[in-house]
Amino acid sequence: MWILPLVGYLGSVVGFCFLTLAIASGLYYLSELVEEHTVIAKRLLTRLIYAIIGLQLVLCLADGFPWP
Repeated sequence: MWILPLVGYLGSVVGFCFLTLAIASGLYYLSELVEEHTVIAKRLLTRLIYAIIGLQLVLCLADGFPWP
């Protein structure tokens, strides 16, 4: 009964490798997209930064979220 745990561990390692490759290819695709559409990317990232700053301020004021 040592085959089934070995197959399970091997499947976990292979799954982790495929997950890593999928994340890497997705990030590569996003970087290519940003290089092609710089104006839209700048506008989107600026709005996201402002949204995160606003969310941090709301959490600090309403929920007692720590300042640092």
